[in-house]
Order: sequence, then structure tokens, then C-alpha cells
Amino acid sequence: MSKLSTAFYSTTALCARPVLRNHISTPRNDRSGASVTKKDADRSSSVAIMMRKKIAVPPLTTASLKSIEGQSPQTITRHINRKYLQDTIKGGFRFGTIAGYKPADNAQGGRLGDLQEGSQRLVFSSRTGMYNGNFDGAAFQDVSIEGVESPIVIEYSVNDYCSCSSINGFRQDRANTLRARGNPDIDTFVVYDLEKLTKALREIFAENPMWQHFEILSRRVIYEEKDCHWSVEDEVAITEDRDHLEIWLDTSFVKSRAYEHEEEVRMLVIDPSKAGQLAEDIKLLPIQDPRIAGAVIEHGHF
Repeated sequence: MSKLSTAFYSTTALCARPVLRNHISTPRNDRSGASVTKKDADRSSSVAIMMRKKIAVPPLTTASLKSIEGQSPQTITRHINRKYLQDTIKGGFRFGTIAGYKPADNAQGGRLGDLQEGSQRLVFSSRTGMYNGNFDGAAFQDVSIEGVESPIVIEYSVNDYCSCSSINGFRQDRANTLRARGNPDIDTFVVYDLEKLTKALREIFAENPMWQHFEILSRRVIYEEKDCHWSVEDEVAITEDRDHLEIWLDTSFVKSRAYEHEEEVRMLVIDPSKAGQLAEDIKLLPIQDPRIAGAVIEHGHF
């Protein structure tokens, strides 16, 4: 019997092929030996085995993007520092990245304090502490893992250009809450007509040979538990057949309920041939164009 007791190590495994849906089987027991719950994971918890995987979303068409966009608000509000106001109302618009929003450590708070940003985890635990079978390419035979809170973790990561705003027009109560919860530097707001903003951005992308392949996807953020926790018994077979489109959407547009006060809508700029696969060392997509200024309908300080 192999045993891991408060010993931590990490392994990286890439998905061998695109996945279709999650499948867990328990060949030693016809009765289900695996159950799942979704909950907010404590990302600071101890991990014995970590397997990090990249996603492979199938190429997306304009029609498929439209089908997953959902109903967007007519207006969105960005909360910024007043030093950026003049540049913004003249047509400045900057996309950060999903990876760039993830904090470097647990001490950071506010909008950059979400440790789940850009990733989704499957956490596997056994009541007996014993693990047998295939965990998405990693084979275990009578392995005992003790003394850790998250024994086996498979983590999927995504990255795209991203702009975060709040739904609808400016509200003083929401702005006050945002500032009080880790964003002391915000004191200014800019409200956009989302349809006009999207139209302007698409025109700008179409005119630039380096950006002509970009598509825009806007969706409201859903606030619910993001990570999946599996309780496994007996021998399990976790196969490489997860739906990577679902992983991408869950990772990009689902956040912990702790951030529900943000009432966030996200605008992603993606390469539809490889959504979610933007290199993590890319930081910004800055744009300056008077057509964007035409989408501004209100601004002020608070």
C-alpha cells in the first residue's frame, strides 16, 4: 500500500482530447460510489495531489456565441478612479485579462481578491482515505492520503481579454459598497450604452488586421458555488470526457456569492478558434477611439 501523509506534490497533465461530458464510473460497485456537491472551495486549503489542465473549447461560430450570450442589460457602469475619467470619456477603453484579475496571494482583497478567478477545481475525497483507479490519466492503486483537506485536485484554467462592469446605470448604494469592500480608490463612474459600445468595438476590431479575428461575448456573472467536490468510494474511473465549453463558461462567468454585491456583467474579447486559451503573460488590450466615446451616456464622481 502506498501512503501519503501530509506530503504535497504537484503534477501537470494536459487533456489528450476534447471532452464531451463528465463521466465517473465505479466498476467494483454497481451502486453509485461517487457523489458530487458544488461549494466554495477554500483555495488556501492543503492539497496532496494537484493536476493542472488546459481546456480545449471547440471552435465557436458567431451563431454559437449568440446562443450562449444570454440577455444583456441596456446599460453598464464602470467604476474607476477619477484620474482616468478624461481619457475614458474621450474614447479610451481597456481590456484586462481573466488571469490578471487573480490575486498573487491571499492577502489581496476587493475585485482582485477572488482566488477562484480563471480556474475551476474538481476535488476528490474518500471517507476511508484510500484511492484506487484512474483520475483523468493518473493511476492509483491502494494509495492512502491522510492529513490534507483536498486530497486530489484537478484544476482547469482559462484566460481571455476581459472587462468587468456592473449591470444597468449608476447607483450610489452599489458604488459605496464596492468602495467599502476592498476598492478604496474608486470614486468615479462611467455609464455606457452596451449595444453602442459593442457595435463600436466590433467596427474597430474589423478595421485592424491584428484584431479582425476577435469576437465579443457579454454575459451577466452568476453567483454560486464554483468548484465541484466529489466523494469517491471503491475503484473509480474518471475519464477525459468533460465538456470544455461548459468549463469555460463556468470558469469565466461564475463567481462566489461573496462577490454578489458587484452585480457584474463581463465583456470578453476572444479568439473563437481557441476560446479561453489566451497566453497568461499577455496583460492588456488598450483601445482609444472616438466611437467608444459615443457610447458614453453618463459620468460623474461619487
